[in-house]
Amino acid sequence: MIKSVLKTFFYIFLIVTVFVLNLYFSYLLPYPFENINLVIVFLIILLSFYGTGSIVWLAFLAGILMDLYSELSFGIFTISLTISFLLVYWLYYEFFANKSIWALATMTLLEVIIFRIFYTILIIFSNTKIKATLFVYYGWEILLTTSLSFLLYFILEKTFTKFRLIK
Repeated sequence: MIKSVLKTFFYIFLIVTVFVLNLYFSYLLPYPFENINLVIVFLIILLSFYGTGSIVWLAFLAGILMDLYSELSFGIFTISLTISFLLVYWLYYEFFANKSIWALATMTLLEVIIFRIFYTILIIFSNTKIKATLFVYYGWEILLTTSLSFLLYFILEKTFTKFRLIK
């Protein structure tokens, strides 16, 4: 009982830390690299290593945190991130059975695309004006987030399997 409660608090602490790092790096890094979404990278890597359904709840928590710091209507990030991770979680178990690095890159690519599709639809329904540069931002985010998750998964997989931290 206490072990599961501590594990839950640990994951909440991790998602809050990754969210704060995402805010920090979005202001710190120069133009194209500010579009990296560390929350999606973290959640996709967590899904690929552990494959648990609680990833949807962590995406929900991350969406709430993103909504708190957004100037958009409350719920846009929460709904977009939760639904997109629910779909990617389903794809993970139905289509991406192997844990290869290419499956992770494809999952990250699909996650960002699905997230941004729902995000754009919700922005349109909330009567918020869409900027002309929004799709350029989406392109950079897709490219850089997928590349970073590819690189991090490669490094973590080699490190963890070398030291037998995961099976």
